[in-house]
Amino acid sequence: MPDLCLDNLDHFIADAISTARIVIVALGEDAIPHLPATRRSFAKDVRGRMNPDRLFETQTIFDLDGLIEVLETAILSGTHEETIFDNSLENVSTTGWTRRHYSPSAEALGRALIVILHLRETLQDIRDLRDTQRVLNRMHAEP
Repeated sequence: MPDLCLDNLDHFIADAISTARIVIVALGEDAIPHLPATRRSFAKDVRGRMNPDRLFETQTIFDLDGLIEVLETAILSGTHEETIFDNSLENVSTTGWTRRHYSPSAEALGRALIVILHLRETLQDIRDLRDTQRVLNRMHAEP
């Protein structure tokens, strides 16, 4: 990923558009089939925002935030933690360690979440660069 500067705004926009295409696939294959039925229509609505005409609307970031929360909740519900204790003579620890087990649905949702988080971060970077550009234009216009 290029540095966050105005010269690289085009690169960030291109990255967002290509990542949005990946998000469409991730939602269709990894997220929507594994979400609770009550959350599927919201995920489908977010998928509809992935075209370049709607991708850069302010609402898209808010919708992605909501979807990220839904995915994280669903992943947690499909995650089981097990504490492992090693009682061997060589082990000096009495606390053990935690091993996480993920259901197949949680694993699929996790795959989708990774690319959605990347898109959300890229869209926020674009907003920040555009805000910077507006402030600079205003400052340069002042006497």
